Amino acid sequence: MYGAADWTIASSRLQTVRHQSVLMKRILPLARLTALVVFGLGLAILLLEIGLRLGGWAFLLARREAPPPITAMSNDSYRVLCLGESTTADLAVQGRKSYPAQLQRILNERAGEDRFAVINRGVPATTTDLIVAELPDLLDRQRPDLVVTMMGINDGPLSDPLFEAARSGGSLRVVKLARLLHATLTGGRADAVADDAAVPESDEVARIARRDGLPQIDVPGTTMFNLMAAGAMLYQGDLDDAETLLTPLADGGFEGDLRFATTGAIGQLTVLHYQRGDYGEGDYWHRRYRELVGARHNPKTTVNYRILQRMLSERGIPLIAVQYPGLPVEPLRRILEGGAAVFVDNEDTFLREIKSAPVSRVYRDLFGGIFGHLTPYGNRLLATSVADAILESGVIPSVSRVQRE
Repeated sequence: MYGAADWTIASSRLQTVRHQSVLMKRILPLARLTALVVFGLGLAILLLEIGLRLGGWAFLLARREAPPPITAMSNDSYRVLCLGESTTADLAVQGRKSYPAQLQRILNERAGEDRFAVINRGVPATTTDLIVAELPDLLDRQRPDLVVTMMGINDGPLSDPLFEAARSGGSLRVVKLARLLHATLTGGRADAVADDAAVPESDEVARIARRDGLPQIDVPGTTMFNLMAAGAMLYQGDLDDAETLLTPLADGGFEGDLRFATTGAIGQLTVLHYQRGDYGEGDYWHRRYRELVGARHNPKTTVNYRILQRMLSERGIPLIAVQYPGLPVEPLRRILEGGAAVFVDNEDTFLREIKSAPVSRVYRDLFGGIFGHLTPYGNRLLATSVADAILESGVIPSVSRVQRE
């Protein structure tokens, strides 16, 4: 027999079961909806990531399979293959006034006939790893008589300095795209990383940022933002505000992944003082810059340059190794010490330019600290230096004595 208390307990349990049943009926659709939303977001991110990567691969494939972009080549053309990244590709002028295009014109002018065909195989954002990996197939397809290289700036320590140092998300293109959109559309800061205070942001720095409407990108902290902003101000002739941003970076004593900030800031301070006409101060910063660059050793660049030189040597193809504008050639000589190569020194030529004319005459930016992407005039200077090295080195005996312009 069941008593009243037993019925009360049973009734209470029944009500509880009913309530749980009703709750589950409400929760299950919500859980399914949440799961579908999460799945949909995950699938969208996956598809976007695949799309971004396929887009990048398509670009590289198009660059690889495209016909030589300068002129058609006859069988008796002397083929010069130029390898490098965006400073070689120069998509801002669609390659028409890139240094390889101007190199071809200079060589043919000096030869007095259309004898040379220069092939521009610069790929923006590429590294020496990718250049070396593609080289055997490229040599088989293009059959160059001579190879010109200007490479290594993208090898690090931060191959993609705007994003790679913000380590969350690793190499996901979606994360990089999100950070770029966030900084561009909102003017806000990307998520801070551990050493956000690497460079104290003074009130003066903040004032300049607000005035110019510049986004702050933590890579890490405000380091990369300050370096980029200073370069833009220097390029525009706003020297005092640029100096405000650069001084703490130059004195920061950064090591490891942030060493580029010190080197870049000192390079930009060199340009800044030369632009002011303060040559003594500019020479001081330039000496510091040379010391830093001369002491720097990038194992990736060194190994890949030597592999490339060995590949060319085995095929009997001469190598013209070009140093970036404004940089000392000695580190490049050390990399290829003992190997056969002709070196192109562009340090003095470009330093003279920034001492005597606005930096915008030669460079379109200063992403490399003391140098950047070149204007058509800057590309002409570079092409002339390379042409001089080719014609004076004797690697092409029949034209080595062509008169210089």
